[in-house]
Amino acid sequence: AALSDAPGGAKVCAGELQTYGSDGGFMQMIAAAENIPGSSVRHPEVRFGGQVLEPKLGSRTYFGTECDPGRSFRREEYGSLKLLGKRVSYRVNMAEVGCGCATAVHLHPMRENSDPGKCSGDHFCDAIGVCGTRCAEIDIQQANRHVWFTALHTFTEEDGPDVRGVHRGLGGTGADKRRDWSAEDYGPHGRCVDTRSSFLVEASFPTDPSGRLLALEVGLSQSGKPCNLTARIDRYELPAKGAGLNRNGLAELEDVLRTGVTPVVSYWQSNHLLWLEGSANSSDAVCPRGPGCGDTFVITDFSVESLGGSRSSARVVDDAAPLQMLGQPGMFSDVGQSVEPPVADKDGLMHFQGIEWAVSGCPMPDPPTTFDIRKRAWTLYDRYEALANRREMAKAARNIWAFRNEMVAVTPWGSLWGTARRNMFSNQLEFFDCNDHLVATFRANFSWFGIPVGGSFHHSTGDLIGHTHVDTSGGYAVIRVQSSAGDAQARMVHLRRWLGETETVVTMLPPETGRRLG
Repeated sequence: AALSDAPGGAKVCAGELQTYGSDGGFMQMIAAAENIPGSSVRHPEVRFGGQVLEPKLGSRTYFGTECDPGRSFRREEYGSLKLLGKRVSYRVNMAEVGCGCATAVHLHPMRENSDPGKCSGDHFCDAIGVCGTRCAEIDIQQANRHVWFTALHTFTEEDGPDVRGVHRGLGGTGADKRRDWSAEDYGPHGRCVDTRSSFLVEASFPTDPSGRLLALEVGLSQSGKPCNLTARIDRYELPAKGAGLNRNGLAELEDVLRTGVTPVVSYWQSNHLLWLEGSANSSDAVCPRGPGCGDTFVITDFSVESLGGSRSSARVVDDAAPLQMLGQPGMFSDVGQSVEPPVADKDGLMHFQGIEWAVSGCPMPDPPTTFDIRKRAWTLYDRYEALANRREMAKAARNIWAFRNEMVAVTPWGSLWGTARRNMFSNQLEFFDCNDHLVATFRANFSWFGIPVGGSFHHSTGDLIGHTHVDTSGGYAVIRVQSSAGDAQARMVHLRRWLGETETVVTMLPPETGRRLG
């Protein structure tokens, strides 16, 4: 459910998130009441039947095993994952998170922290003590769409926290400079990870035969890309106070991982992110200033698995159809929401709200005989929704960051369906699938006023598919779609009112043909 912004002080149970792997099930998302003492805070949303976590800008979320909204914060409610010899993985989409913003997925021994701290007594602790309490911290991810930071920070009562820690990734400046990857590898249009789309994050904690922690290994991967990005921290020495020997940070964190840690997800904005981004004015800057922080980012498919074991097959969204939330903050947020997750059957088809989808390749439904496309009046991003039997089948919104007219369509649970693009003054509207492969082109003399026009459809090869014919004599537009042989394929009735637009589509195509043509 959507949760409103709130001043500090109130504990909020945001909902249950589906998790997978050896520790799979549902975990409670517990919203922090304050990010720093006395601050206001926002709350996350858990959407689509517990499949999607959407942390809001200015929120911090704790993974718990239970959450009682009628009681104050209790550390016994927090999850305590024992991660030695295990792998944590999840999918993340930060398409709207630019420079000056930071998302984080980190691990803290919150259940072991007896000090309630100064943030409404929620027992949050970290290396820098933002709530007045310090402890060890493992940062799987501190990142935006241009930079990435993975770090270890140990802590002992005698020596205190290692605030700087040891880190890997891309970004930073001075002693915090990281160039394990390049901006050509990671970022918008990245060769290995294109941060305009979702990607898989894996953090592993391998051990030797005696159970000693060997390293933190992080990997980023994305379907269809020719390379993966990896980083490894296998050496962590730091001086001890006094004349003692150097400390072994990995050995100290080994005890923390053995006892158990709580996953925490955060999203914030700051003018003091040189440690993460570096200077935008430096010769090797990787985080150019540009569009700022979107309202949210997205996490799905959170999993914990033993290393060497078989990977979980419980994912409901196929790798080839990664979660997408392209465009503007909130561009899809008010277009409807599912209350039940998609379910895959034995034949590999996904059933969602009574509509059957293919899960291999791009997620595309068997087109129903009749469906409606609706647009509300005066929507800032030209948001549309497709409804079949009053159930949401897809939604689309104009991407105003594109250098051309572009509409992005996604499934009800957030996976990219396809994209339509037209260059300024061009007479060609191009349709792309979820892997950005050209599917078809519509050629017409487009109207400046959004009036439907007749034209011709062509395969990506250029071969003619069919024609559209428009009749506006009745005070509304009737668009008839015919094949190149003259056979009727679909009829659309377009009605424009002050309160919005509606287009009813009646198809005459067999399901397999409709799915193939999109």
